[in-house]
Amino acid sequence: MRTSARAAVTADFLFAKVGVDPGGSSLPTVQHCLPVCEYRRMIARTWRGAVRAKDAPAYAAYVQKTGIEGYQRTPGNRGAWLLWRVDGDRAEFVTVSFWESRAVIEAFAGQDIEQAVFYPDDDKFLIERDLTVHHYEVAGTE
Repeated sequence: MRTSARAAVTADFLFAKVGVDPGGSSLPTVQHCLPVCEYRRMIARTWRGAVRAKDAPAYAAYVQKTGIEGYQRTPGNRGAWLLWRVDGDRAEFVTVSFWESRAVIEAFAGQDIEQAVFYPDDDKFLIERDLTVHHYEVAGTE
């Protein structure tokens, strides 16, 4: 009997069915492993900042047009999300983006990939910001 579990992320190449070999082995067959192996080589990049709560909707729209769309236009980007929440009189923002490699991140961010990338109107909104970003090896989706 053949069973399968699905591992998926928004990028098409990451969608994979990982199966159990019909011979009874619990290890995925090679043809099923390849997309998952590709996925595990990805790098996640995160950044956080804060704005006044009343400015949150406008800043969310601004980050979508600048940062998120900039990520998505960069070859090798595998997805980007903007998260935010209001906490009292401020709103915290987090960007999360996924990349094929550190070299691809460098094409977006410049030689020092640990430095955050800012856009002209960020100063108008941000009351707090991280000047650096964090990178993580992607280990799994579930």
